[in-house]
Amino acid sequence: MTTTILNDCCNCNPTALHVTLTINVTFLSFTLCVFPLFAHAGLRWEHTRLTVPVEVGQEQAVGVYAFKNTGNEPVTILDIHSNCGCTVPELEKKTYEPGESGEIKAIFTLGDRTGPQRKVLTVNTDMPGHPITRLVLEANIPKLMTIAPRILIWRKGTANENKEIYVTTDPANSISIEKDADGYDAPWYELVPDEDKPGRYVVLVHPESTEVSRKLKFLIVVTTPEGKQVKNGAFILVR
Repeated sequence: MTTTILNDCCNCNPTALHVTLTINVTFLSFTLCVFPLFAHAGLRWEHTRLTVPVEVGQEQAVGVYAFKNTGNEPVTILDIHSNCGCTVPELEKKTYEPGESGEIKAIFTLGDRTGPQRKVLTVNTDMPGHPITRLVLEANIPKLMTIAPRILIWRKGTANENKEIYVTTDPANSISIEKDADGYDAPWYELVPDEDKPGRYVVLVHPESTEVSRKLKFLIVVTTPEGKQVKNGAFILVR
């Protein structure tokens, strides 16, 4: 393209053309030699964001983030921080040689969470220029029931009269109440179906005493016809 300009432009200044040609060649060399160093340096991730499907009754969701060291130097993963104690990272080792591949697993314990969830792992490395990578795990946990309210409060020293918790689920599901496995004492309760609204239940509940401050808990368990279960906690506070 530069040769055409030289032949067609008789009045051009040769010195100016020589300078232009030199600048073009220099920039071309920079583009070819320097840019690939950035494109291939350090850890290259297959993906940094995952959406994981979750089924009813599932206890954990796992995201796998694969990577490869495409640089010329070893890369060490210094640490991994999670934005939630419910999500734990797993890494086989910390240092990866040039050309070596690895993966980080994000293990999300669902608990009694429902609806859209977003968890983030922050990966810190010793890579120059790009030491931090954030890995995002998203999931939408199906909601088998609604509970309102989730917390009931009695003032210390007041009458321990009944209060109500309302639970709604699909009429095809069955519902029961269990003691919590974490060692909480359970309050007195009674599960009463709403005869006018199939799938709706009223839990009548009260603490045995309000003389001392305490925290009580029980689990509301919904079971589908296929045998899948979801357990959500309800809390009773005396304070």
